[in-house]
Amino acid sequence: MQECSPFDYVLGTASTESQMPSLDLDQQELIFDYCIGLADPTQAAKAEQLIAQDTEAAELHDRIMEAVAPLACLPPEICPDDLADRTVQRVRKLAAQPLVADESNPRVIRLGFPRSLSNAVGVVVVAACIVLAIGIVMRSSNVMRNRHHNQMCRRQLADIYRALNRYTADYEDVLPVVARADGTPWHRIGDQSPQTASNTRPLFLLFALGYTETPEDFICCSRAQAELPPLKRADIATHRDFPSRRYVTYSYALMPNQRVQRTAFGARPLMADMNPHFEALLSDPPQSDPPLFDKAAAHLNSPNHGRRGQNVLFGDGHARYLRTRFIGDAPDDIYTLKDNALGNCKTLPACLDDAFLAP
Repeated sequence: MQECSPFDYVLGTASTESQMPSLDLDQQELIFDYCIGLADPTQAAKAEQLIAQDTEAAELHDRIMEAVAPLACLPPEICPDDLADRTVQRVRKLAAQPLVADESNPRVIRLGFPRSLSNAVGVVVVAACIVLAIGIVMRSSNVMRNRHHNQMCRRQLADIYRALNRYTADYEDVLPVVARADGTPWHRIGDQSPQTASNTRPLFLLFALGYTETPEDFICCSRAQAELPPLKRADIATHRDFPSRRYVTYSYALMPNQRVQRTAFGARPLMADMNPHFEALLSDPPQSDPPLFDKAAAHLNSPNHGRRGQNVLFGDGHARYLRTRFIGDAPDDIYTLKDNALGNCKTLPACLDDAFLAP
């Protein structure tokens, strides 16, 4: 009986009948390397020529590509964090097993898949598994990086909350807020005039009055920019607000009046990652006209974390990562007013129950 080609085991085409393949083992391995991206340019050219001229080579190429395509398309959110580690461990076990000298009766190694692989193709299988493992590791590393950014962001919000606690302890439990005239725009971040009512000025007070020494805490770690000039305490004399939106990428609750006590705020949303309706304020120079309400953006999450969700700091001090901007039993959008969308960037919430974190 004719010995089956090792690739017959890979592709599940081995039979008990004697067959004389037109491709030798070197040609089969060349096509395999080409399919999984291990072939250099010279080998790739040879493989493409072979696939174009030989029917069996073309069939082998199609079957290999069909077999590996589902693995290459694994999305990161369904990829377990330890899958890459288990794959590498399995590859190491395979590589450590000795080759069988008598190829007339090849020993079969089972890797937990429905197909069986002979040791004669072990080296090629190891290379293929390593390539797949690298792709999985890269996807897993992106997942881990996002989780790290989420944790760091919540830590920053906790630091800001501690600064708020110190502030309210000195000001009869009243949360920081700036005086404003009726109809004054609250979106103009960076406006240093005495009359500015920018809603980021209350957060700037925490830095200006010394309740926090780290102004970088107001920039979500996932949006940190190395080229951004640091904000120094010497700048306080000439600043009444952050210089621009790039220095503060969180949105603070717009208060319905100027004396809101922290204890009265309860467990309502107090701060969160940047409101997506005010993303244009990141432009340099900053936008002066109020952003228009965009219905298409009415369900977008914050851009801070790739629109996957946002960290929200509540009035009782706890922070949570939420995949929705609608909170509560009667869902309240934390990024718009209840009845007036953005209110031309002048309207205030009617009460604390209308959570509105802006800009």
